[in-house]
Amino acid sequence: KDLRSSEDRFRELIDKANYGILVHRHYQPLYANAALAGMYGYNSVEDIMALPSTKVLTDDKSHNSSHESRLKNDPISTDQETIGVRKKGALIWEQRRSFIIGWEGKPAVCSIRSDISERIKLDNMKSEFISTVSHELRTPLTSIKGSLGLVVNGGLGKLPDTMVGMLDIAYRNTNRLIDLVNDILDMEKLNSESMNFELIDQNLATLVIDSVESNRGFASQNKSEFILTDIDSKHPLDKATKEKMLVA
Repeated sequence: KDLRSSEDRFRELIDKANYGILVHRHYQPLYANAALAGMYGYNSVEDIMALPSTKVLTDDKSHNSSHESRLKNDPISTDQETIGVRKKGALIWEQRRSFIIGWEGKPAVCSIRSDISERIKLDNMKSEFISTVSHELRTPLTSIKGSLGLVVNGGLGKLPDTMVGMLDIAYRNTNRLIDLVNDILDMEKLNSESMNFELIDQNLATLVIDSVESNRGFASQNKSEFILTDIDSKHPLDKATKEKMLVA
């Protein structure tokens, strides 16, 4: 009696869960809760149970052999993002967690599903915004860099040494700003797993000197100064990216 009562309470919790739960074997539905039916636009759990195959809940381009592989106990990831299909044909992004359970004495796949379409939409909007802003910033910065480079290199006539020093700092910091904008774009590449790093040996002393010179103007504004002592230029910093180290 206690076991029966416990099972009834557990079934009630599952039935009322706010995420979709589907149990199926060879794509034949064995159990579904109300949240799953609502997620796919069906009127009732009975509509899900009447489906000839649970494959209709997944977009054709997202089908794979993971279901049968799980039933064979093959090692496979439990989590995946995929595209589902609602009753009237609308596509939705889903987060699925699938694993094997025993159902009526045989293994079956239990799939816990949630609609992440809104999250995917926001992620895409964020990526588009970052990409647009980054490109809009890079264009004027590149123009500023070119103008400063022309002045620093004497293209507009000889300048006082003190002015050349400050303009040279401004020129290098403009390069760093461009690198920062590129870093923002690189973050998007990291998220899409398409980022390549070009790591080469770097001299730590040179990086420190460059960093100090780039920030000397800022230090002067705050009535401070950098003092370098005991710089050993014989030891390289293995496999680093110069721009990333200067930002750090």
